[in-house]
Amino acid sequence: MVEELREQLHGALNVKTDRICGEICEKLDNMSAELAALREEVKEVRGDWALCKEAALSKSQGPKATKWGRRPKAEGEELREARQVRKQGLGGEVLSM
Repeated sequence: MVEELREQLHGALNVKTDRICGEICEKLDNMSAELAALREEVKEVRGDWALCKEAALSKSQGPKATKWGRRPKAEGEELREARQVRKQGLGGEVLSM
């Protein structure tokens, strides 16, 4: 009788242990998948950060010269040059636009 109870208890413990082990393995697999996804996301963020850093550095250095040795004109600079030429051509008068 005691031996039968011991075997039943042992069997119940084995079933419960197997179930708990299965749940732990499932959660471990889920966590591993989430960790892999987070690692990929971190790689993307690092890439985005590098692009932003590069853009910020290039913007702070100003426009670079082209292959012909001239830098690109800043916004509005062409308009100022056109007004200067017009002013010189009209004997000092500046036409308003």
